[in-house]
Amino acid sequence: MRARHPDLFSDSQIDDALRLPKAVFEYHLDTLTSRKQEYQFEHFCRKLAEKEICPNLRVQTGPTGGGDSKVDDETYPVAEEIAERWWIGSPSAGAERWAFAFSAKKRWKPKVKTDVKNILSTERDYKRIYFFTNQFVRDKDRSAYEDALLRDAGIPVHIMDRSWIVEKVYEAAPQHLGTYLAALGIEDVPQERKSRTGPRDTVRLEELEQLDQQIADPSRYQGARYQLVEDCLRSAILARGLERSRSEVESRFAQANRLAERLDHNQQRLRIAYNRAWTAYWWYEDYAEFSEFYEDVERYAQESTVASDIDLLLNLWMLLVSMAAEDHIEAQRGKFEGRSQLLSAMLEPMVADSARPNNALQARTSLILMRTTQALHSQRLDDVENGWCDLAEVVDESVGLGAYSVERLFKLVGELGEYVDSPAFDELCDKLADTMRERRSDGEAGMAYVNRAKQKMRQEKPYEAIQWLGRAEELFIKEEYRGQLVRTLLGASSSRF
Repeated sequence: MRARHPDLFSDSQIDDALRLPKAVFEYHLDTLTSRKQEYQFEHFCRKLAEKEICPNLRVQTGPTGGGDSKVDDETYPVAEEIAERWWIGSPSAGAERWAFAFSAKKRWKPKVKTDVKNILSTERDYKRIYFFTNQFVRDKDRSAYEDALLRDAGIPVHIMDRSWIVEKVYEAAPQHLGTYLAALGIEDVPQERKSRTGPRDTVRLEELEQLDQQIADPSRYQGARYQLVEDCLRSAILARGLERSRSEVESRFAQANRLAERLDHNQQRLRIAYNRAWTAYWWYEDYAEFSEFYEDVERYAQESTVASDIDLLLNLWMLLVSMAAEDHIEAQRGKFEGRSQLLSAMLEPMVADSARPNNALQARTSLILMRTTQALHSQRLDDVENGWCDLAEVVDESVGLGAYSVERLFKLVGELGEYVDSPAFDELCDKLADTMRERRSDGEAGMAYVNRAKQKMRQEKPYEAIQWLGRAEELFIKEEYRGQLVRTLLGASSSRF
């Protein structure tokens, strides 16, 4: 994907040589007490918790060890309108009271018991406890202690050990390394830095910062929660393009999905699930997670009667075909046959709906692509050639159907041309090229009409301007020019455009 679409990935250059070695950082954590840096460790843990668990932490004042409050830190209440905009952790932290304890003692087992006991002795309504330690904790020991403490305390207790700390500092959010080192009092150490921010990343960073400010504003999006979800989804896509940490990207997608669930807009939830599946496959190569998100997309797609929505599922289905062919996931686990039959069952009623010719032709295109893709992977060359012929007929039938997206088929066939070579495929390419030439020339003519309408407005002849815009509208009634059509319609209804 990076080779085919470098525009979707970060274009910044990173100097990996200027970086604090992980082993040195682990040694620094292990020797905190010998340098009497317990307070710096607490400060560091607080900064880490704010970035990874919840941002609403209240610093406890008083003697070392939490003072009279019996906790080293705790959450403070936040309005729901603010907490729901967080992509960090869970918004429940804004309504619940969570306790935090930090320890640099080597004997962490008795320390966690003592801290939990002290926290419970306050009789405050804590819903969960987080215990940070600079020691390594075996997974078996951590699970056993968390289960035992849950039984004794009656609330979840999470033990965050050195392995978790190092993973979050170096893998989850390396861009915050400087902040963490400063909190630990580590100075004069070269840190990882970006030597050059690329032009695409510059634009993405500016847009992401603006979106984050808007999303965090509780007074914004009053009566416009659909746009709130759209902006959250956009922020996740921007973070993905900047190649931020996986935990940040997935948290932003999870935030968009959480808000979309409350709105319960099926098409919007479909697009969120689709982007999560697409990200899991192309960015993280996590095929098990991809398969899980595929099921979400499948569930939402079943509720739609729009072929373009089903096309999102078709895109993922094609990846599923490649996964099965390359043994990335077992055929049984991938449920390939069942998913293929269900996808066909979604498309067939649309093909038969003559009342919606554009939608029917788009669904028919998808069915042909399905059959041709399966034939390609099965090496059934005759069926493959028949598929190209069927698609050529679709292109002929698309004449006069302005809402049919020929451009999508044009791009797909263009990519397939790297791997396919046959007379029927060449004929399909010729037909698509002719059709695209006609459509693009319409678009250019439409823009000429729009420019003439602007000239008429500057000459204070609004009625003539409307006539020119009306001519442009006729040429823009095509899927490829939806944006231009919207702007033209807005211009015709306004004195300024």
